[in-house]
Amino acid sequence: MTRSIYIISGITILVILALPNNGHWLIPCPFYKVTGWQCPFCGGQRMISMILHGEWSAAFTLNPF
Repeated sequence: MTRSIYIISGITILVILALPNNGHWLIPCPFYKVTGWQCPFCGGQRMISMILHGEWSAAFTLNPF
């Protein structure tokens, strides 16, 4: 039973990551959609994107943690 939950969770995560979000690969933030405020995880996703693109200074400004 536990193994099937892991498999279903993994497939769900892969599907979410594969779906385009208005031309961006970032996962939509439910907190931002409800409140209009950016949470720390929003900056974290943008930070990872900047690191993957080699833009270290931009990544630090988005989320220094």
